[in-house]
Amino acid sequence: MALLEEKTNVVSKCYGGRGGGHWDDGILFDGVREITIRCGSCIDSIVVEYCRNGETIKATGHGGNGGGAPIKIPLGASEFITNVSGHVYTANWAPNGVIGSLKFQSNIRTYGPYGQEAGNPFAVTVNPGDKIVGFFGRSGSYLDAIGVHVAHGIAHH
Repeated sequence: MALLEEKTNVVSKCYGGRGGGHWDDGILFDGVREITIRCGSCIDSIVVEYCRNGETIKATGHGGNGGGAPIKIPLGASEFITNVSGHVYTANWAPNGVIGSLKFQSNIRTYGPYGQEAGNPFAVTVNPGDKIVGFFGRSGSYLDAIGVHVAHGIAHH
């Protein structure tokens, strides 16, 4: 029998550069359903679809319009994100740093890496029994920075 503990949330550090404007998709979600990324030499943009009470909610996109064709990462009904990692990349055109690459680990598989794995690596890994339920960061023409909201107390066996 699964026991459902009280759900509490924590916020990770925000990884990346200081450019762009702050955004936060929030914490009012049960999980992530789909992530759409556009990338080239860095992560140009990210759009996340969340689930809440069985409904899909598409958040506002963050970043610019470059990066080629969108890459969609659909998650299964019982799948959830447990790790986000990547690189913070600095260049002449991005002196404050941008997210150069992203990789997502779920309880089932790994997605990515997407973008360019150059620069300083970062990783956010949740504890067993926890999951990533939201994203926040900074963006302008690119995805400048990213962080996560983590929910504690999902079903334990």
